Parts: sequence; structure tokens; C-alpha cells
Amino acid sequence: STPRWFGLLKDLSFVNFVYLYLIGIFIQDLDRKVNPLIIIIRIPITFVIQFIAGVMEGMAVMYGILMPPKDFDVIKK
Repeated sequence: STPRWFGLLKDLSFVNFVYLYLIGIFIQDLDRKVNPLIIIIRIPITFVIQFIAGVMEGMAVMYGILMPPKDFDVIKK
């Protein structure tokens, strides 16, 4: 089983990531002078979509690991 301290660090890291991402969206919208109503609507939508995007990213990584494309070459320096 996962130690509690590790789970707490994982959760803290994830909450920090979500917080910084939402603050970034907010600041970007303020800088672009987006309509305040759109800013208010965009924050909760971004919060929900962020979780969906995280799941999709994880699925893409697993797909790339399990079935790597044959015509894709990684250039190593």
C-alpha cells in the first residue's frame, strides 16, 4: 500500500498544478482583455476539461508505450 506521506505529497502536487494552471488561464485572459463574463465561465470549464485532458494524455502515453508507431523515429543527439 502507498504510504500516507507519499499520497499527501502527490495530492499536494496535483492541487498545486491545477491551481497554477487556472491562475495562468485567468491572467492570460486579463492580459488579452477578454470579456469578464467569458473569464468567469471559462475557469470552471477549464477545471473540468483539465481532468479529461489528463486522462487522454495518460492514455496516449500508454498507447505509445504498448504499441509504438513503426514509422516514427526519435532523433538522438
